[in-house]
Amino acid sequence: MMSTTSAITVQGAPAASGRKQSRVGAYGGLHARLALDRQTKKDAFRLRHLCYHSNGYIDARANGEFSDSYDTVPSNRTIVIYKEGRAVASVRVCGMDPSSEDPQARDLPVSHVFPDDFAGLLKPAERAVEINRLVCHPDQSHDQGLAFILFRMVGFMIQHHDPDLVTSCVRSNHVSFYKRLRFEAIGSPKQYTGLNFVTSFLVCRRESYDKVSKAIPALSISPAACAGYSELFRGASVPVFGNA
Repeated sequence: MMSTTSAITVQGAPAASGRKQSRVGAYGGLHARLALDRQTKKDAFRLRHLCYHSNGYIDARANGEFSDSYDTVPSNRTIVIYKEGRAVASVRVCGMDPSSEDPQARDLPVSHVFPDDFAGLLKPAERAVEINRLVCHPDQSHDQGLAFILFRMVGFMIQHHDPDLVTSCVRSNHVSFYKRLRFEAIGSPKQYTGLNFVTSFLVCRRESYDKVSKAIPALSISPAACAGYSELFRGASVPVFGNA
């Protein structure tokens, strides 16, 4: 799923072969929403539950939803990608600001999974974000482009948070994808809290993440696209490539 072999030409490629144009067309109808309202939150939590339970990462829950306390923190934002009105992918970006008076805003999930490795990574007053809860609907697992679409939206959220460090806890089969985005593995893999899988701790300094994002057309976000994505914070549904 997380291969980079075919998805980087989803949008904005300088050349326009018929195959590349068809990829753009295939993703042109996708829309994104922030999980601010009740229904979008439900869509995100149900999609997480479906993906994690179908892979044996969690036990079934009676309500068919999977969420945690980090979903209630205002600085943490979950994005849901819709295809023809159906939720097909989602990702959460958690923000950490050590200068905040709110203790929840000074906390990231990764700091509890890899406390020793995380400690000391940030200089005083530096901010960090964590990419987590990245899921794609099981019947879309063949669609490699969705991974890049999720990271395109992550890139927008990174610009919003303006962190110094980007982090993620990553399963072994996805580590190579993150490394191509200039993430580096730190420490030894560990069990992720509340989920039945082992993850590696990967980090990327902001300047490195920005450089690689600009080099990959699907991840590069123009000022016009940023302006369009800002409507997400108003609860709007925005086209993923509408203002690319």
